[in-house]
Amino acid sequence: MQPDLDELEPVMIERGMSESYVKDFVRLTRLVNAGALAEVTTAVADLTGNPPRSLDAFLAEHRDQLREGVDASFYAQTE
Repeated sequence: MQPDLDELEPVMIERGMSESYVKDFVRLTRLVNAGALAEVTTAVADLTGNPPRSLDAFLAEHRDQLREGVDASFYAQTE
């Protein structure tokens, strides 16, 4: 169950987050919940000339490059 934003706000502040950050977070969350980011655009294709892809597809394609330089023991814990 997700807490109401009005209930979450004082908890976040109590846990040490700055009041201005929490107010901005709550404001942004309310906008998103109201559909502010629901519009689908062609911006990625227009700007890059390529169709958009999912985050999963991007991560799968670049998995080796993203793992370079990271200690292998980290992955042993997560897989």
